[in-house]
Amino acid sequence: MPFSIGGHPAFALPESFPSYSLEFEKIEELNSFVLENDLLSSTTINIPLSDKTLPLSYSLFEKDALIFKKLNSKKITILEENKPILSFYYEDFTNFGIWTKMNAPFICLEPWLGYSDLTSSDGNIENKEAIQFVEANGTFNCSYSIEII
Repeated sequence: MPFSIGGHPAFALPESFPSYSLEFEKIEELNSFVLENDLLSSTTINIPLSDKTLPLSYSLFEKDALIFKKLNSKKITILEENKPILSFYYEDFTNFGIWTKMNAPFICLEPWLGYSDLTSSDGNIENKEAIQFVEANGTFNCSYSIEII
């Protein structure tokens, strides 16, 4: 059976949004795939990091979510004024989304196994990029964890 699975946890950011940043576990070259009419295009936008840290600003989300097909990191830490407040672990997931609404006081850290159809999709779920499969009577397990610091 083909399937995709992911999480959509949101974390409240009570201080001003620019007070926060995301620290990646490893050095990353962040290339976010752009959505086009709710489909994933082949166009990417490079998101620069300062060392391993992404300062948060609403301008990052002007074109919707940041969508990464592959990251080296398996942990992202939310920093408030450069101090860690929460670590998010996602060892079992290959894809990742980061999202917020403009002027909203939260950030969503979204581990995924699969993502939206591509603009070039043929509509057949079995051909969908990053689709997962489980055999009849099979099982599938994955998890992520959150550590409040």
